[in-house]
Amino acid sequence: EKCLKAVVYAVKNNSEKAIVCFLRGDLEVNEVKLKKITKCDIVPYDTTADKNFVAGNIGPIGLNSSCEIYFDLSLKNLTNLVAGANKPNKHIVNFNIKRDFGEVNFCDIAKVKEGQVCPNCKKGRVRLSNGVEIGNIFQLGTKYTKTMNMLVKTKTGEEINPIMGCYGIGIGRNLACVIEQNSDDKGICMPMSIAPYKVHIVPLRLDDEKVSEVAWKIYNDLQDNKVETIIDDRDSMPGVKFADADLIGMPIRVVVSPRNLENNCVEIRVRASGETIMISKEDAINKILELIEKLK
Repeated sequence: EKCLKAVVYAVKNNSEKAIVCFLRGDLEVNEVKLKKITKCDIVPYDTTADKNFVAGNIGPIGLNSSCEIYFDLSLKNLTNLVAGANKPNKHIVNFNIKRDFGEVNFCDIAKVKEGQVCPNCKKGRVRLSNGVEIGNIFQLGTKYTKTMNMLVKTKTGEEINPIMGCYGIGIGRNLACVIEQNSDDKGICMPMSIAPYKVHIVPLRLDDEKVSEVAWKIYNDLQDNKVETIIDDRDSMPGVKFADADLIGMPIRVVVSPRNLENNCVEIRVRASGETIMISKEDAINKILELIEKLK
């Protein structure tokens, strides 16, 4: 932390201009912040090919005067630093910015680091976690309005090309984020608000006339109530049907089986909570509609 790190950038399409950033040795430059401050499109600079820089020993004192220099906020109250001397294999010890270099304007150019103290409350610690970009805002400027000769009048009557912008939301990324937050070791737990089907009917033994009749009646009644419903009409083993139902994760599963129908019942299961309800086949539709409202 007592080491003064130097990171050098070049301005894109301008090889003559170098930007030198100084920050605490354990930190890294946030290039997005630096671009905003410099208002330049920057790229990493190859200091080994420039005789004005001594790679590995770059410091503020004696640095090429044509460089643009920035000091990070992390250095504001630090003293007695170790800095490069701009000579091969030489460093300066006990370097103090104000005393040895002069007054500088510190700026925020470092990446946030795990465990740093909150700059507002001075108590909380920063915790980092991965995120997913699900939308973008694009600043188009006047690129297209000029090309299309699009003009608008200002309050003073002057005609100008308006500034354009647009945004896009990644549907696939959105869905990936939802699944990441709503899943378990068996599969997806699709929220009711975005589920393509609200109810998944799983009939066991569709060759059983009574099972087929009840399953299709529940399906048709739900359709009549404008409830998006899917029915597994495959000739598959019960374990396969249950595993697939858990995997695709529709919010409500309705199981119609010969054993349950012996007791005039069907099984309703809420995918996310695992709550299971045995209910008479006559009351099944009302119960399903009630659960849909509850899970919205």
